[in-house]
Amino acid sequence: MVASFVEPVGDTERAVAEVMQQVLQVSRVGRTDDFFHIGGHSLAAARLVSRLRIRFKVDLTIGDVFAHTNLTALAIRVDALKGGRPHLVEEVPLVRLPRSRPVS
Repeated sequence: MVASFVEPVGDTERAVAEVMQQVLQVSRVGRTDDFFHIGGHSLAAARLVSRLRIRFKVDLTIGDVFAHTNLTALAIRVDALKGGRPHLVEEVPLVRLPRSRPVS
């Protein structure tokens, strides 16, 4: 039996759903959708984590995605990290090094 689509609720769920849609290139992600059942894999999980870290400025890990596989559970985890702010992810600008210099 296929579960019916359940619309995301709240700002965090909607934002996490939007990022999942982009990463997995799917048209919609519902509250009960499991990341790995709708096309996710380890490399997509890494992309998801990277984008969610930037968007929410939280220290989300790939382990969090594997432990909280559906949209609602992952959004709850993101909210928990936002609330506690245990480790803020700082945005560090990328700097292009000249090709004439060896990278150290």
